[in-house]
Amino acid sequence: MMSQHIDLRELERKAYLSYHEDGVVDIFVGLGILFFGLTMLTDLPWMVGVLPAMCVPIYAAAKKSITIPRMGYVKFSPQRTRTPMLILLGVGIALFLCFLLGAVFYAGRQAVPPAFADWLREYHMLVLGAIVAVSFGGGALITGLNRLYAYAVLTMLWFIGGYLLAVPAWLQVVVLGGLLLFAGSIVLVRFLRRYPIAAELADGDS
Repeated sequence: MMSQHIDLRELERKAYLSYHEDGVVDIFVGLGILFFGLTMLTDLPWMVGVLPAMCVPIYAAAKKSITIPRMGYVKFSPQRTRTPMLILLGVGIALFLCFLLGAVFYAGRQAVPPAFADWLREYHMLVLGAIVAVSFGGGALITGLNRLYAYAVLTMLWFIGGYLLAVPAWLQVVVLGGLLLFAGSIVLVRFLRRYPIAAELADGDS
């Protein structure tokens, strides 16, 4: 019985990883970060707070139209079902918290110790990069999607490079979003080629 239980859990894990080879969550995270970077050019960066609420239903619709026709409907355990949503929410909340911290800091900077104010002014983008990288690392640890570890490393390296090259803050965020969007698109194309639906196979044969 124990061996059977372990095998079932391993089968579920493999099915779960295959089910998320479509790159949909990658694309949505990239779009969210790209959107946040663009809002930094305006007076409306708080709008990123509504992004998770907008993305979750659109993400579900994308999975229904892209993934389910190719892999069928798979019912996972509640914990695995919630995980992609938690990644989207986690990254969105992390970005929104960074905005709130920045707003509170600048609104009450008279009460902030000068040394800390100078440090935060100098390294705030590295702090943002660390928060987003930790979000990716946590998502990888929970889901087992190893490419999220690569995104965590990419995020940290890019923000370090952006700091050293004095790249504008908004551009650092926009470029990171674009890179993640590009990576997710590659994953999606590979998924579509690997798992064609029956109609596509029929067209190919004809």
